[in-house]
Amino acid sequence: MVCYRSILPLPKRTQPCKYCGKEFVYDTIQNHQYHCPRFPVQCPNQCGTPNIAREDLANHVKESCGSALILCPFKEAGCKHRCPKMAIGRHLEESTKSHLTMMCNLVGRQRQEIMELRREMEELSVSHDGVLIWKLTDYSRKLQEAKLRNNHEFFSPPFYTHRYGYKLQVSAFVNGNGSGEGSHLSIYIRVLPGEYDSLLEWPFSYKVTFSILDQSDPSLSKPQHITETFNPDPNWKNFQKPCSSRNSLDESTLGFGYPKFISHEEIKKRNYIRDNSIFLKASIEIPQKIMA
Repeated sequence: MVCYRSILPLPKRTQPCKYCGKEFVYDTIQNHQYHCPRFPVQCPNQCGTPNIAREDLANHVKESCGSALILCPFKEAGCKHRCPKMAIGRHLEESTKSHLTMMCNLVGRQRQEIMELRREMEELSVSHDGVLIWKLTDYSRKLQEAKLRNNHEFFSPPFYTHRYGYKLQVSAFVNGNGSGEGSHLSIYIRVLPGEYDSLLEWPFSYKVTFSILDQSDPSLSKPQHITETFNPDPNWKNFQKPCSSRNSLDESTLGFGYPKFISHEEIKKRNYIRDNSIFLKASIEIPQKIMA
């Protein structure tokens, strides 16, 4: 009788990786070392740092390697210098003056960009329907301030008569101006340089209406707004095509309106002042065919 001995496979011997400590079958550990995250590698910049773990190499090159090439910290200002990290200190010392000039130029460009963005934001926020309702808050303080400073003028936000129309602005002297000084609120309107002036007819010739709004409760009494209206004379310099280079003392920069629009006594008779605020309204009568 023939007896056969069964042959069972012996378990394969394992061995720990001396870099990461994980156990691997003996005949696969060499292949593991091609991928082992803790296997030591050399810096590609030849900086001489020994035993860099493979998984730490990228961080070493980015953060620690003195031989890694980096851009000057003033790159956003225009410096294009590139050098090993260990040499950047010397570059900064030697280039202080040129870096300062670059920063000054950058600040100048950014200031111009901010001004342009502000102008664009103002253009987007202004009214384009020929009506301005202007709330003057803290009225009592403004009146006292105007009494202490002769001819102290407050300016409204600009507004347009219609889309692609004339750009206007209202101003008020809460303690009066000219013949109304010390006794009245004076109100004026002026034409500002606008985006569409070259497309418009000049001089500006459309009816202007000013109002101070009665803030009385309409359910208790009918509001009694005070209103004045005028038609610009085509010969008035105030309504000719404005020029952005006009001198501030030029007659054409001055507003046109009413130095005695409402007296200080009359403004107290009804609710023209409420919650220490007044509302001034300016409206422009533009023919529908022009608005279209």
